[in-house]
Amino acid sequence: MNGKILPDTAFEKEPKWKNFTENRALVQFNHRMMAYTTEGVSLYMFYNIIKSQMHTPASFAGVVAFFLINYQAVSGILTLLNMVPP
Repeated sequence: MNGKILPDTAFEKEPKWKNFTENRALVQFNHRMMAYTTEGVSLYMFYNIIKSQMHTPASFAGVVAFFLINYQAVSGILTLLNMVPP
C-alpha cells in the first residue's frame, strides 16, 4: 500500500462499484480491514472468556477459535513479508 492506509489507486475504475471486486489495491485494503475486525473481535472474545473464569466447553471452543484466528493472522502477515512480489 506504499505506506498509506487507503491506496491512491483505490477508485480508479469506472463505475466506482467495480473497484470493490476488480481493483487489486482496494480488494487488498478490504481484506486487511476485515482481518483487523476479525482480530479485534477475537481479542474481545478472549478477554471476556478469561475474565469470566468459566471452564465450559463453550469457553474452550472460544479459546481454540482465538488461537486459530491468531495463527491465521500471523500466517497472512508472514506471507506478505516473505513471498508476495512487489
